[in-house]
Amino acid sequence: MPLNETQIKLLTGIQSNLRHGDIREIAEKTGLSREYVGKALSLSNDFFNQDIISVAVEIISERERAEKQLLKKLPAESADNNSTIEPIMQEVTER
Repeated sequence: MPLNETQIKLLTGIQSNLRHGDIREIAEKTGLSREYVGKALSLSNDFFNQDIISVAVEIISERERAEKQLLKKLPAESADNNSTIEPIMQEVTER
């Protein structure tokens, strides 16, 4: 059965927000193979896997929350000051 318009829009949005390693993480969380996850997130398939979509949205949402928290920690007046940014970046990379 072909994907409907809503599913296509959802997959397109997810694809534009995926980063390196996300397919692997989705596969690990769902217990599915990376190949299957990649195919399920492709617009060229004829199936829709809600579990994969849910995990992908969760990963993307968590990354966006973390980025917003990081931006809140950066004082606007010292955004160019590396001595302010370095400890914050250290904290993020240690997570």
